[in-house]
Amino acid sequence: MKNFVIAGAGGFGREVYSYLLNSAKNAQIRGFLDDNPNALEGFGFAHKIISDFSSYIPLEGDAVIFAVANPKFKKKIAEILAARGAEFENFIHPNAAVSGSAKIGKGVVAAPFCFVQANAQIGDFVSINAAVKISSSAKIGNYSTISSNCVVGEKAELKEGAFMASSSILKGGATMFENSFLGANSCAQSCVKKGQTAFGNPAMPL
Repeated sequence: MKNFVIAGAGGFGREVYSYLLNSAKNAQIRGFLDDNPNALEGFGFAHKIISDFSSYIPLEGDAVIFAVANPKFKKKIAEILAARGAEFENFIHPNAAVSGSAKIGKGVVAAPFCFVQANAQIGDFVSINAAVKISSSAKIGNYSTISSNCVVGEKAELKEGAFMASSSILKGGATMFENSFLGANSCAQSCVKKGQTAFGNPAMPL
């Protein structure tokens, strides 16, 4: 039987913990990994932080669910855990709708009521929060995060490490380049350049 280990005890990690408990009643959870030993204080969780990322020792049957949402830290943490021998497990919530023709990488989390449509491509260590729509033939690069209620249009693309804040929209055919940020409730109708932060409708760089 798999023993789930949740990498990340911040807000997204705590959400994933709840999703896992609610969707898999017999789930065996071993605990969390986080560099902040106090990340779970005050939440009353039955499961605790096992260790920091760099001290993680995999046990037989461990399946690591990658629940780090901030793209600034994703790649480094994923590489640390991989070097420790972590076996990554995708978590696709039962209420998520993922097309059979979509391509899904490793270390992916897809939260409830998200839609991943035909021929979409989801890279490694991508976080897809609740009620997200990823339209057909869209491409989501490694280490990207799409917050709740976002829409990624048809043939739109997020490059590596891009971040869409809650309720933002990336129009069809548009691109968010590496490490770019699209603010909450914003609509990018063309491109967001590498490392750029954009807000508004239409989204404009800060």
